[in-house]
Amino acid sequence: IIIFVIIISILAIIGIFIYNIYLNNKYKKYEIYNEKMSIYGFNLMYDNKSLIAKEKITKSEAIKMVISTAYNLYDISNFAPIENPTYDNEIWVKYAKEVGIVTEDINKENQNERITYIDVLMMLSKVKVDLLGMDLDIEGKPNFEDFDDYTNDEQTVLKDMVWNKIIENNT
Repeated sequence: IIIFVIIISILAIIGIFIYNIYLNNKYKKYEIYNEKMSIYGFNLMYDNKSLIAKEKITKSEAIKMVISTAYNLYDISNFAPIENPTYDNEIWVKYAKEVGIVTEDINKENQNERITYIDVLMMLSKVKVDLLGMDLDIEGKPNFEDFDDYTNDEQTVLKDMVWNKIIENNT
């Protein structure tokens, strides 16, 4: 039984090691982007002040990143003040709600929920149109296998993101 436990332990350690190698290789292509984002101080917009491509971000954190990117600001308290915030990034969430970037009720209880990639892209497009006054570029159709699974609004946003080379046009 002791030998069996030792063998299982060794296999578990090897499995964890292989999985870590897989994750590191999977996200290695993003290292150059992480470096550029750190140079420009974008890492400061992450709640943990760290850029790690495999980390998931929260709803409120994504809102902060989208608005700060549009305005090139890390602080909006001069034009979107809030008294006695009840959670991190509340100032950003309330501002996003006021200007129509988000319609979902994000509050203290759900602000730390993870956000989906398409939801971030939808917010970016709202900022582009509503805050920056730009039109979405909707030429062509991306080569995504699941493109038709998205709603019409999501397809429009994906077209814009591909056209502007924000995301790659591949399957």
